[in-house]
Amino acid sequence: MLRTFFILLLVIAAGSFSPVSKAQYDSRAYAPENLSQLSVSDQIRVIDREYSEQSRGREIPDDQLDFYLDQVKYSRWTFSRIKSDISTSLGGSNNWRPPSNGSWKPTSVICSSRDSRYAECRTHFRGRARLIENISNTRCIEGQNWGSRQGTVWVEGGCRARFVDSGNSWGGGDVNSQTFTCESTGNRYRECRKPYNGNATLTRQLSDTRCVQGRTWGQKHNEVWVSGGCRA
Repeated sequence: MLRTFFILLLVIAAGSFSPVSKAQYDSRAYAPENLSQLSVSDQIRVIDREYSEQSRGREIPDDQLDFYLDQVKYSRWTFSRIKSDISTSLGGSNNWRPPSNGSWKPTSVICSSRDSRYAECRTHFRGRARLIENISNTRCIEGQNWGSRQGTVWVEGGCRARFVDSGNSWGGGDVNSQTFTCESTGNRYRECRKPYNGNATLTRQLSDTRCVQGRTWGQKHNEVWVSGGCRA
């Protein structure tokens, strides 16, 4: 009887403590050395977490995160190498800077709307930007909380994402001649002539009214139309 009771206690103890031990293990071993075996979203997650832990809660700069993603992909940087580089960057008096010898040529741009604020990020793209990785919990929707102009990506409303060059040209001429504003004043329907040939893309919503293609804005022939208070 006593032996049975003792065995029962051991079973209860094992059931009580094994999940805790597993949780402790998982919290420490959250990234493998070979980060390339993870998806890009998981690479971002573990690099974000490592930087936050070393910096006591700060967010990693966008260009530094983009640099690490490229090093994992093209130079096979390990997790230990990134941890060491983060430590070095935080130990200096200046903000992190990419290598000064020009050895790193970024293939993408990460742009973040911190605290839901509007932000612009310069790009090296020759064409329009294309979103390849939605990093934030907020869904990034082109024309609503992100867009692009030649040499620039903008985000707002909590959008944080990774962008690449789509390869679709902006066309010739001055970039200012390729963008224009169309406004539905007093919620009235209005048509605006496009200063270029081809389809228009909403790059920034200016009104509080949500501009939704097919509902409050659209295009036909050489014109864009707006209605219902849309201004973009």
